[in-house]
Parts: sequence; C-alpha cells; structure tokens
Amino acid sequence: MAPKNQPTYEDFEPLVEASEEDGCSILSLHVPGFRREQIRVQVSSTRKLRISGERPYRNKTWQRFHKEFEIPSNCTTSKITAKYKDGILHVRQPLQPQDVSEPPRTAAPNPPPPQQQQQNGQQQAEEPEKKSSPAANGKAEAKSNREREGSTCNGDKISGRAGRLKEVAPGLLGKFILPVLAAVLLFLLAKRLDQNMAGGAGESRL
Repeated sequence: MAPKNQPTYEDFEPLVEASEEDGCSILSLHVPGFRREQIRVQVSSTRKLRISGERPYRNKTWQRFHKEFEIPSNCTTSKITAKYKDGILHVRQPLQPQDVSEPPRTAAPNPPPPQQQQQNGQQQAEEPEKKSSPAANGKAEAKSNREREGSTCNGDKISGRAGRLKEVAPGLLGKFILPVLAAVLLFLLAKRLDQNMAGGAGESRL
C-alpha cells in the first residue's frame, strides 16, 4: 500500500506521428492537457531522444508518460528543437545530406589455378614462336635455294673438269702411252729375232 504523501501515477500513452519536412525528421506527440513546463525533452549520450511528462490528474492521481526514440545517424544533436502548441509537441531533428554512395564495384575475377596459369604461360610462349615461323621458313627456303645454287655450281665445276680431262686424255695418250707401246713392241721383236738367229746358228753347226 502506497504511503499517503506519495502520489499515485497513471501511465499515459501519447499518439506519435513521424514525418520529414525541409530536411528535418519531425516527431509529433499528442499530449493534451499537459502544459509546456510539465514536459521534458532530453538527449542522452547514447544518441537517444527521451521525452517525458507528468501532470496532476484526478482524484489526487498523476498522469505521466515516457517515450524514447533513436536519433538518426545524420542528425546533429545540438540542433534538435522542440515546440509545444495546442496539445501537440513537435520535435525537429535536422538531417545532414548523406554522401552519395559510390557505385558498386564489380568483383575482380578470381585468379585461375596455378596449373591453368602455367598452361596460359605456355600458350603465350608458343604464340611468338608461331608468329616467327614464316620468317624462319623464309630463311630456310633461302638457305635451301643457296644450297641448290651451290650444288649446281659445284656440278658445273665438276662437269667442266671432266670435260677438260677428256680433252687432255688424248694428248697424254699421244705423248706417253704410244711411245711406251712402241718401245715394248720393238723389244719383243728384237727378242724374237735373237731367238731366231740363235736357232739358225745351231742348225748350221750340226
């Protein structure tokens, strides 16, 4: 049982309306029957807006209310104002313009696994070789052409030498071989004559 000197309270739930106007968040609390000096508006260190009030009611009872609101993150608490008129408390919370959010960045593609990176590196290394292959082929063709030209020149030189040998051969036969053959024939004839003469002398002795 409450002491006789302690007042009895009756909780009152005011109607609350929220709106935005001229860059401000506005809270409107309907508290009919209250006077301005019977209402308290406080801002806590945790960015809470606390609005409370109490007044004498009937039969020695008091009527009271207590409301708590979250202050917007872009609101400057030092600029919050309150105005009471015709049973309605208007609390204005100025809002600062928020920074325009940056456009979402597309996520970077995940790097390929090491094996795929190695394959890509091999493909990139093969591409310059493929690109340089026409020049290498041209060099090879030029080299083969030079070799064929060289072989043709060598063949011409060989055939020229063979022709010269053919031209020289008859002269050599005339100068060296024929005299040798003639000497051999003369030697054989002389030997045969000696044999014949020796045979004739033997017969005459008998």
